Order: sequence, then structure tokens, then C-alpha cells
Amino acid sequence: PSKYAKPKFTLHGDGGEVDEDLSTQGSAAARRYDVRVYNSDFVQDNLSFLVSEAAGGDIKAFAIFGDVNKKIALEIALIDMKLGSIIGKTGLCHQRDEKRNEMDRCTEIHKITSEALESKLRSHANYQIKNNRDYGFSSYNIKSIKDDIAVVKQLGTKPLTADEASKNYQLLKQDQMFSIDQPVQINLQFDSISLMAEELLARSLKPTKEIQELLNDATLQAWVKLGIPLHKKKRETCAFCFQDLPTNIWETLGAHFNQEFLELESSIGECIAELNSEIQDVPNVLELNVDQFHAEYKDSFADKKWYLTNYLDVYFKDLTQVECALNARRNSLFQPVAMPVRRCDLDLIQQCVIDINNLIKKHNLRIGALPADQESARAQLRLSDVASLIDTIQYDAELTRIEKLEAAANAAKDAYEAVNLEIERMEANRLNLESRQLDESRGALAVNYLLNNFFGHDGLELVVKDDKAKKAVKFEVMRGDQPAFNLSEGERSLIAFCYFMAKLQESMRDSSDRIIYIDDPISSLDGNHIFFVFSLIDTLIASPVKEENGSKSYRYKQLFTSTHNLEFLKYLKRLPYPKTKGNPENGENKNAADLAYFLLERNRTGSKLRMMPRYLREYITEFQYLFHQIYKCRCASDDEKENEAFYSFGNNLRKFLEIFLFFQYPHLGDQDEKQERLRKYLGPKNSHAVTLICRLVNEFSHLESEPDRSLKPMDVPEMAKVASLILDRMKEKDVEQYESLLLSVGESLVPVTKS
Repeated sequence: PSKYAKPKFTLHGDGGEVDEDLSTQGSAAARRYDVRVYNSDFVQDNLSFLVSEAAGGDIKAFAIFGDVNKKIALEIALIDMKLGSIIGKTGLCHQRDEKRNEMDRCTEIHKITSEALESKLRSHANYQIKNNRDYGFSSYNIKSIKDDIAVVKQLGTKPLTADEASKNYQLLKQDQMFSIDQPVQINLQFDSISLMAEELLARSLKPTKEIQELLNDATLQAWVKLGIPLHKKKRETCAFCFQDLPTNIWETLGAHFNQEFLELESSIGECIAELNSEIQDVPNVLELNVDQFHAEYKDSFADKKWYLTNYLDVYFKDLTQVECALNARRNSLFQPVAMPVRRCDLDLIQQCVIDINNLIKKHNLRIGALPADQESARAQLRLSDVASLIDTIQYDAELTRIEKLEAAANAAKDAYEAVNLEIERMEANRLNLESRQLDESRGALAVNYLLNNFFGHDGLELVVKDDKAKKAVKFEVMRGDQPAFNLSEGERSLIAFCYFMAKLQESMRDSSDRIIYIDDPISSLDGNHIFFVFSLIDTLIASPVKEENGSKSYRYKQLFTSTHNLEFLKYLKRLPYPKTKGNPENGENKNAADLAYFLLERNRTGSKLRMMPRYLREYITEFQYLFHQIYKCRCASDDEKENEAFYSFGNNLRKFLEIFLFFQYPHLGDQDEKQERLRKYLGPKNSHAVTLICRLVNEFSHLESEPDRSLKPMDVPEMAKVASLILDRMKEKDVEQYESLLLSVGESLVPVTKS
């Protein structure tokens, strides 16, 4: 079926199980069974003209064997020998079966290996990459990983090192950053300051008239110099010893602390001020931190910052040493002080500043491209993961293995198809030889015979026509001397079924092991034609054939018939069927029948076969069922466990009398027909029972007028009495009908009375 995916079923039979896969060419084991099926597929395949006249359908011709040509028969036998058989393990059929098995084996191995590799890729795609948000894919699948594998192989991508992967992960964690607006600026004045300081530290200074004691004691000299502004023009006595100051003290001190002294002191103070200003003017580049930079430049900035910090520390120490030297000279102006040794390298400091500013420029350029960089980082991490997978599962080696398995499967398929093609060629040749032994006109006559003798359709017939397009012959439906078109649905059904039966009769000549399935052959037929279809099945298939020794044989091994028509089902129950002689010692019925009834029951998700309900299986008509229920009430014993028949007795009796008495007395004028019919049937000697029967029927089948009736126990003896009265009168008036009804419901003709 075209709308089912990989439909499969298994048949169980005497010839072994047949596992059939309808998506392939089918199992060779199915050929062990000789099966003939009538259904819509049979009509479509053989009588497409009846399905669609406008589509150019035709009716395939079939032939009936004429006189056998011995030479042709010999050629056919030779072909059969070459073809051989699967069961006998000979010939091309056996070879084809082996090559099919080898093809299936190679195909299955290739499929399993391919699916195993696909499973690894699918699992890695779904659970390793798709679930890793760092890789940036929410819809990653097996197609995606195959595309990535192609990229990895094209680019020669290798798995990332731990450091490379770490940098990419850091980049992915990088939030959107801001640019650094101010570059680092530094303008060191150390050269000019050191020249000035060096001159001041080395400048020679002599007083106009020295005070030797002060020259010998620098501390004392500094103390005196500090006290000059505290005493001059303010005090006449010493603030330390309270003695009067000498009158020439200021001239003496002025000659010692002359103008050069004051100028040198002032110059040293100015130089120290410039030193302090230089220290304060050097920008604090340490305010920049690593987190302000793009991940790619963090390490470089950290290195440059460390070097610059160390270089500036040396620079500040050099300035401090110069300042100390100047303070020492200022405290002892008459004693030169050596210039401290310079340790800082201004070029290295300047180069660090240049490098940091370059990093700032790169950072500012890169932060605009951060989304693209992060996407590139994700791609690198994902492709690195895929590259690792390729190495882990040995992807290339597996592909090579799969290619070899595919080549082996293709080679096995080619070998199978070569043998199959040869078999098809030989079978076609065999069919051609057989066709030379056949007579198609006899096939058409067989169909026409069934149409005319069973259905009385002498207006329609099949004739043999040449099919020039196919260089063969075909059947054509004729109405008189004109081609028949616009056939009714009933005519189409009759022609199709007669065609099937005629073709079946020819094939049944040489085999009694045939399995026949007839699927609802009475579509669009009226009641008369339904009976004729039944009679055709009964006469040509179901009825046994008498052998010369007086025994009976059947023309089929199994017969299946399906229908949705209850009238046709009624007729089918009359078909004869073989009886199986059971073994009573094993608890089997010695007259057990090879007969079963099933019902096809559909539900939302499918359908199933189940045993047909008893009411459909055991009774051909409702009239038989009603008779049987009344008979059960008559024969039931007092301790009968199953008493459903009593509860439905009122309805069953009413319906039985209505149909039975109507056929007895179809017209009674204007009288009360129901009571009058019953009265006439029972006769004068039983007229007293008419009222009893009518009361019982009304009370037990219509509770709305007698609601109290349902609250009372069943009056079983009264029912049994009425049932006996009706049945005894039936037997008295027409014993043949009575006994026939008993037999139709499986009851014995031996009288049964209540114990």
C-alpha cells in the first residue's frame, strides 16, 4: 500500500512461515503457496478498463490450454530445469536466493556501520556541541556537524592548545568595553634638573671673612644662620644665653654669610622645588588597570605596566638621591657635595609609554569588532571540538571502511540483479512459449458462459481483439456488435467476477492445494445478483466433486470470503465445507468443521480480527433467533442458570408472532388483526389462550403501562406454558417447517420436555 511506511506481515501455514516485506520485491518463500485473490487490486491489474474507461484501460486476455505441442513442452521443461527451485536448492532460482541473501547481508552490514557512525556524530552534535552555549548554536544537528567536518578537513584545523582555548573562553566572557580616551603622557625633566643640581653641588663658595669656628662645625654654622633672622633688628641680647650681643656681630656674620652664600642657598632651594615638581608632574599611569583592556591585550598591558612601574620607581629614587644631595649641600654650603650616580634609563621609560599608548590604540580599534571576534572565538572552539572528535572516532578510517562496505553491497546487488535479469528473461521466454500453447478465445467464451448462464446477461460479452500497440491480444466488452461503454457499477462487478471465476477454473484443473480469497464480490449488485454470485461460488468452488469411488473431494485447500453485506453473509452460511475427523480421545469433536467466522473491527489507530458474535455466527436470520429463544424457554429446567431468554421472552414472542402470523394471514380486513391472527392460528380448542398470550406479551414487553411488573419476580412456568402452546401448535400445523427450524438452530428433533 502506497500510504504505509514499510508494511510487513507474517503468514503461518503448512509450508512454513512467510515473512513478507511489501516495501521490497517480496519473499521467495511465498511462492510455496498457490494463492488466488479477487479484490480491487485484481480488477485494477487485469480489468483496468472497468476502473477507468477514459484513462485508456483495457482487459487482459487469458487463455485456456489447447493441444500441447511436444517440442514447446520440451523447451519449457528445459527452462524449468535451468530455473530450478529454492526448496530443491538447484538452478538459477537457488543462485538468486543465495545472492539475495548475500546482498541483504552486505547491505545490512553497510547500514549498521553507517548508522553507527551517524549515531556518534548525532550524539556529539546534540549532547556536546548543541548543549554548550559557548559554541553559540541552539539548533545544531547532524547536518551542522557534517558541514563543520568538511570545513575542518578543508582548512586542516587542529585542536586548540590549552592556552589558545583559554584565550578564546576569556574573549567570550568579555563584556562590551569602552574606549580609553586619554593616552599616557610623560615629559621627564631629569636631564635639565641633574645639570643644575650637579653645578650647585660642585659650586665653590668662600666667605669674605670667614669665621673658622663655623667653618669647622657645619651644625653650628647652620644654627647660627638660623638664628640671624631671629635676632637681627629684634633683640640686643642673645636668646640663648641672655648676654648682650657684640656691637659688630652683624658685620662679622655678614662677612661670613656673604651674597654668594645667599645666592647659592637660594639656587639650591629652587632646584629642590623643581625636583618636587617633577615628581608630582610624572603621571600616575598605574590608574589604568587590566580589566579596561580587550582580552587580547590584557597580558601585554600587564607586562608593560610592570616594567614602567619598576622604571619609574628607579627614576623616583634617582630624584630623591639628588634631592638629598642638595639638602646636604644646603646644610653645608661651604662644602661641595658629590653628584649621586644616575641609575634610571629614560629611553626605557619612554619606550614603555609608547608601547602602552600603542596598546590603547589597538584596544580602541578592537572593541568595535568585539561581537565579530567573539563569533570567531566560538567558531574556533567548535571547530577545535570537531577536530578532536575526528581524531577520537577515527573518522577518516571509518569513512574508508564504509566506502568498502558500500562497494561490497553494490557488487552483491549487481550480482543479484544479473541473475534476476537472467531469470526474468527466461521466465519471459517461458511465458512466450506457453502463450503459443494457449487459446485466448476459449478464455473469453468461459467468461461469456458464466455471464449468460448464471446472470442472464446475454447482452454483454467479451470478444478477443488484437492490441497492435502491445503486439498482443486483449479482451473487449461488447454490447451487441458495438463496444460497450458507460457500464453500470453492477455490470462492472459482474464482468469482473465472471472474469476471475473463469480464470480460476482454468487454474484449478491441475491443483487442489489452492488458497482462494474472495473480497466482497457483490458491490453495487441487487438482491437477485447477490444470490447468483453466491450460486457461482457454491457451484464452481465450494461444492465437492464426487470421485469414481463415491468419495468427495474439494477443489481448494482453503477458501476465504469477506463481505459487508448481511444478505450475502446469510447465503454464505449455506456453503458446504469439508469436515475434519477429530480424535475423541484427545477431546476433539469427531465431526469438527474446518469453518470459522471472523469480524473485522476498526478503531482510531487501526483494526483487528476477532471472532464473529454468536448472534451473527449461529443464526442466518432474526426469525431463526426468535424461534430459538422461545424454544429455550420451553425446554429450560427450574434450576437453569442462564435465564436471559425469560427476561426477553415478551419482546421475542411479540416479534416472532408478528412476522410468523403475518405470513400465515397477510389480510384480515378491519378486524383487530393481531388477536384475530393469533385466534385463527391457535384454533377453537385453544381460543382461551389468546387473552393469556396477549396479556403476557404486553406486560413483559411494555412496562410503561405496567410499571409494577418490573418489581415482581419472573413467572417462568407461565412463560414455559405459553412457549409450549405456540410450538406445539406449529408442529401440529406444519411438522416439516417446525423440524427444519429446529435443525437450523442446531437443536435435535428428539422431543425435549421439562424434567
